[in-house]
Amino acid sequence: MKNQNPLEPMNNQEFIAQLTSFSSLEQLENLNQRTSLSVELQKSQINTAAMGLIGKKIKAPGDIIELKEETPVDISYELEADANVTINIYDSSDKLVKTINAGIQKAGENQLVWDGTTDSDKKLPQGIYTYEIISTGSEGEPVSVKTFMFGQVEKIQFDNGSALLFVGNREIALSDVHTVSR
Repeated sequence: MKNQNPLEPMNNQEFIAQLTSFSSLEQLENLNQRTSLSVELQKSQINTAAMGLIGKKIKAPGDIIELKEETPVDISYELEADANVTINIYDSSDKLVKTINAGIQKAGENQLVWDGTTDSDKKLPQGIYTYEIISTGSEGEPVSVKTFMFGQVEKIQFDNGSALLFVGNREIALSDVHTVSR
């Protein structure tokens, strides 16, 4: 037994046990290869589907709004509970340009249309603006809120097998997209 040859074991049971071990190892390696190929195929299919989003309008988490000429802007947010809502809109230099008192809003998704004017009803130039939602409950306590942005997908970049969508200069992970429309 000092230098036993696995092809000539002392008894048949040892030989069968060794063959079974080799067979199990080979099956595990084959399964691992097939799983890796399946994952790569799935990534490829997701990336191919993502390319179909170029030119489409998406909704994703964010606080950016793009003002275009003569087009009102949708501001979308989701409240955890009923709340009194105030929306502050800021220009690209973070200057407050508009405050909208939306009043009491119901829990869940809400939407408001901004006409692109200042507090003094002056029309603002086209560009990128940001907004914040201040929401308080009936006792004045803060109510949790999620903000959303809308935009058209201009390009897609693939990074480490994941698709990143670009709306303007803003990167959005494919997994963050809530809705897609024309």
